[in-house]
Amino acid sequence: HNCQPSAVCVNMPGWYYCRCKPGYRSTILPDNTLATTCTDLDECSNGSHSCHPSALCVNVEGGFQCTCSHKPLSENPGPEDECKLSCMLEGNEIENGMMVTPHSAPCKRCTCENGVLSCSEPRCDCSVPGSERNRCCPQCDPRAACKHQELR
Repeated sequence: HNCQPSAVCVNMPGWYYCRCKPGYRSTILPDNTLATTCTDLDECSNGSHSCHPSALCVNVEGGFQCTCSHKPLSENPGPEDECKLSCMLEGNEIENGMMVTPHSAPCKRCTCENGVLSCSEPRCDCSVPGSERNRCCPQCDPRAACKHQELR
């Protein structure tokens, strides 16, 4: 495949395509080859980062980092001088190291690590013990049944 390092190859029957990794934006090239180029998103500029307002967002290739190195130490630090490496999600502060479920995506699990919120979908391999068996993985419900529907 010809996918660049900032993309993953998605195999399809008889063909493939390149999908940009999180933190990158896809641009289809104008040469009709269906090739994709992935360019870094600047989460700090576009406001899609999860850094606490007291921390500084620093754009890095494929993502961002939150830092407190911009805050000088004062002689009598008060709460307003404190820099936090917690995360912001849906207007709420998430403490560093906490795992939460967003209201807007109830099947995702998000973890805050030094201001960066990482979210993932549940594991839906029904044969593996511990796999989700709820509305997030309806195919794992023992009462579920497949129903073939003809295309019309």
